[in-house]
Order: sequence, then C-alpha cells, then structure tokens
Amino acid sequence: LVSGSYNVASVTEPSEDVRRITFTNAMANTTYTVVVSAEGSLGDHDPYVLAGRTTTYFDLYSSEGDATGRALHFTVFGQLA
Repeated sequence: LVSGSYNVASVTEPSEDVRRITFTNAMANTTYTVVVSAEGSLGDHDPYVLAGRTTTYFDLYSSEGDATGRALHFTVFGQLA
C-alpha cells in the first residue's frame, strides 16, 4: 500500500524482502538521496537502499517488511529529469 506519495508510480516486490519503488517521472541522475525509516519494531534489521539504483527506480531492502503492524517510510531528495 502506498500512502501520501509524490512521484511514485508503483511499489512492487521483485524478490523476497525487496521492494522496488518506481518513479512516475525519472530523476536527473543516480546521485539522489533516499532517507528511509521504519515504523514498529524491526529487531536487528534496519531497512536500507540496495546498490544499483537507476534514474527510474530504486530497491529497498527490509527483512521484516511483510510483518503486520510495520511500515516503511522514505523520502527522496534529488532533481527530476
């Protein structure tokens, strides 16, 4: 579920524990910054952005992202294309 999004076209799950966030409008380059946080207890595993981001999407890893009562929040800072 995506809530309160701006420039997010979709969130998919290409593999277990990975969410792919696809932008509506591409970023100008791959040097944008993603700040991510988690709501609820995630134990020892904080969410983080995986290497290999592109101008059209990035992958977010969370080993406990499917757990009930947990939410992942992110903000992207950068220039649109």
